[in-house]
Amino acid sequence: MFLVMAGRRFVSVPIPSAYHLLHPKLVAIVAVDAKGKPNGMTVAWMTPASMNPPMICVAMAPSRYTYELVRRSREFTVNILSVEHVKTANYFGTVSGRYEDKFARSGIGFAQSTRVRAPYLIDALGVLECRVVRE
Repeated sequence: MFLVMAGRRFVSVPIPSAYHLLHPKLVAIVAVDAKGKPNGMTVAWMTPASMNPPMICVAMAPSRYTYELVRRSREFTVNILSVEHVKTANYFGTVSGRYEDKFARSGIGFAQSTRVRAPYLIDALGVLECRVVRE
């Protein structure tokens, strides 16, 4: 159980309900080059780690195909999405690129980044071009 403030006192809340207190939050798609084919996954667990040098932390489960690709290539993009991309975020977060070409199936526009060997989403609100520093 979690405790949450209700008025001037704390009340006990079941964990599944308390989980929703952490949302909504920024949602992004991590995109990576999979031997010439784009792949990506939806992520919500990311945070700034340093301003100088600029670094972020992104959480991806080691069992995910995108994690394997990022680990191999050591480069990726973080594509910040707008609310208009909620269906794309849901799709990229529920289907594995190991079995399906998410970029082709979704029809989302992408281009090659300038500083890393990874695609970026053309309609993203913002894009971070990243290199893995440490796992």
